[in-house]
Amino acid sequence: MGKENITALILAAGYSSRLGGFKPLLQLGEQTLWEWTSKLFRRAGIEDIRVVVGHRAEELIPWLKKGKLSWVLNPNYHQGMFSSVFTGVESIEKDCEAFFVLPVDIPLVRPQTIRALVAAYREGRGSILYPVFAGTRGHPPLISTAHVEALRGYTGLEGLCGFLDSHDERAIEVEVADEGILLDVDTRSDYEKLMAKCERGGIPTVAECLELLRMHMKPVSGVVEHSVKVAQVSLCLARALNRSGCRMNMEVVTAAGLLHDLARGNPRHAEAGAELLRSLGYPEVAEVVSVHMNITIEKKGVVSPQELLYLADKLVEGNKVIPFEERLHEKLCRYGGDPEARQALSSRMTNARRIKEKFEAYTHQSLSAILAETLGEAPHGGVDDLLGTAR
Repeated sequence: MGKENITALILAAGYSSRLGGFKPLLQLGEQTLWEWTSKLFRRAGIEDIRVVVGHRAEELIPWLKKGKLSWVLNPNYHQGMFSSVFTGVESIEKDCEAFFVLPVDIPLVRPQTIRALVAAYREGRGSILYPVFAGTRGHPPLISTAHVEALRGYTGLEGLCGFLDSHDERAIEVEVADEGILLDVDTRSDYEKLMAKCERGGIPTVAECLELLRMHMKPVSGVVEHSVKVAQVSLCLARALNRSGCRMNMEVVTAAGLLHDLARGNPRHAEAGAELLRSLGYPEVAEVVSVHMNITIEKKGVVSPQELLYLADKLVEGNKVIPFEERLHEKLCRYGGDPEARQALSSRMTNARRIKEKFEAYTHQSLSAILAETLGEAPHGGVDDLLGTAR
């Protein structure tokens, strides 16, 4: 089945009464909500995109024409969202195999989520597919057109949700590390949360990082605890650098610390993890993760995010911060009979010392003093502590 046989219905006909203003034309960053949602599907390879309009349609239609988008007028928009779903479905061609339904006020879904739903549908895993984040279903569902006749005749409660619930035996859940599937804009507080997420760009949140670890990491004991501690140490060092005039991006530092061992258990796991992150739409974090095992150190300038992660990783054994010398001694005892391993360990610790010297020269503080001051009173390795530290 080709992607051209799947339609995306964007629902933009409602009153926007709770938020005030007109949602489809609400600005989020440099784009309006209708632009966010339409570009989402285009980036995911969905070509047939239809916007269902109603309330204040005369204001939105010129923008849709400019964006070369199809639109469908729902004259019964006052009857609620299900009338817009019905209007959109009635416009779909007979050869369409499935359709997405996305309200215009859920704009920050990731293209990878759409691709994951399409892939699961192609595998024949279900006829109603929900994206799921951390155990909670979100938008947009992907629905086979095999359900259209039943949808036309549905007269039950709760509109589309009620209809889908009545066919739940045909549904499957597709896990995604995408918090955006749950984020809509009903209130000013919702809008502020979306704006904050929008400003992050392609950097996953802490919650998304933890989902990525759960979904993609091989079952290697202690990796999550180790990753949380590395993220804590990275944040500690980044704050010290920023106090000295650096402009380290704390969101990138947090995500890279959490995800640096995402592919642990695979050969060349740093490169493998970076490649996975690029495929998921996180190129900036991937760039940092890619060199946390082998790095070329810049002799001059500020400590880079790559160098920061490399240093933090070498300071953490399991979920404990330990001195270089102690960690090197422990590793040499473990791999002392392997000359190649000894050489690699020596090289990595030499690099770590060089980054340490660069860090101390920039901050005019000793690394040990900064770590003791910042981490000395912190709980040991908890996710809640990381969330607090990241603020």
